[in-house]
Amino acid sequence: MQVNNLIVGQSYKYKEICELIGIEPKTGNTKNSQLKELATVVNYEKNGVRFLIKEIYREKKEKMDKRKEGNNTVFTDDFRNLMIYMLHKNRTESMLMSKGAMYKAMNLVNENYLIARSNIPKLSEIVELPQEAIYEFYDYNGSKLRDTLERNLKHCRSRSLLFYESVVAVAVYDTIVAYNDLNKPIVDYKGELVHNIDVVYREATHEEKQIILKFENEVKEEMGLKDNQEIFLKKKWKYFKQEVENKLKQANTNIKFYYEAYKLTWNNDKIDSEYKLLNLNSSDLKTNLNNNMIESINKSTIKRHDKAKRQFLIEGNQYKIDKILRQKAENYINNQECLTNVLISEKAESLKDKLQEPLNYVKYSQINEDSEQLEFNSDIPF
Repeated sequence: MQVNNLIVGQSYKYKEICELIGIEPKTGNTKNSQLKELATVVNYEKNGVRFLIKEIYREKKEKMDKRKEGNNTVFTDDFRNLMIYMLHKNRTESMLMSKGAMYKAMNLVNENYLIARSNIPKLSEIVELPQEAIYEFYDYNGSKLRDTLERNLKHCRSRSLLFYESVVAVAVYDTIVAYNDLNKPIVDYKGELVHNIDVVYREATHEEKQIILKFENEVKEEMGLKDNQEIFLKKKWKYFKQEVENKLKQANTNIKFYYEAYKLTWNNDKIDSEYKLLNLNSSDLKTNLNNNMIESINKSTIKRHDKAKRQFLIEGNQYKIDKILRQKAENYINNQECLTNVLISEKAESLKDKLQEPLNYVKYSQINEDSEQLEFNSDIPF
């Protein structure tokens, strides 16, 4: 490798690096091997589809083989220890967290993952990738994140660190009446109670879950769709949720919105004793978990690409045909890895402000020439 052709502080695309160091660009596992070999002579940081050269080593570093370290075990240990750290800092012994909030707390995703899923068109414009690639990223990795989280929560449960339950949570309006020093309600000059309306987040009651199910089924029937994945893939999730919540409002249920969440219950004495046995650095734990999540996602991306290349196209479901063609494409791995770096990596630039800017219709249309009709704020159920 002619690494001296690279300039420290300069960023390059993968093919540019290959040309400069004198190797042939590859895809899949071969490309991964090339990058691992490059990491033995160069310290680089990946940002989107570009590689920032931070340092060129004087001596070649030893290549890391994470398989020898027992990657799954390392991930489980880091997750458990970060959970102990988090629960030790929270003294309530009970916590209700949305799935997205839990992903972020355990550093499995960055904030972009949570806020960008509400504005796929704008994210498409920012990263210059078609929204079909973004929907596919959320579809596959939403399932991977959920499975990863629940597998590790199960491990924590087996160690008697906590109980966890997957629950339906609601945001409900709550009236808070003002009281005077005599503990009597304050009345204004019109004779009305002085009060504020606040939003409270809690687990849904049996009756609330029943009426949510009732309205979900009504809306699905009206839309002619069967399940949540079909609604998501047709880019109708935001519309579906809005229609259900409109029905909840019309029925005077006091529910502003509802969501899936995890309810954690633990014993502070047990957590404290575990905490004292460990020398925990939350920053290191978070970085380890984030790096392992990125590696897992990238491996799955490569497997999908390799599998698609081996598949034959036959007449049938057009959606499946389009998906195979998309996954066969030469740029598939690069596109998905770009999204991993933007939505998962803790090193990613925050897109919070950019996502709030108006959509550039011209740029969006050029990127999504073959896409279906534009739909805004397509919230994703993962």
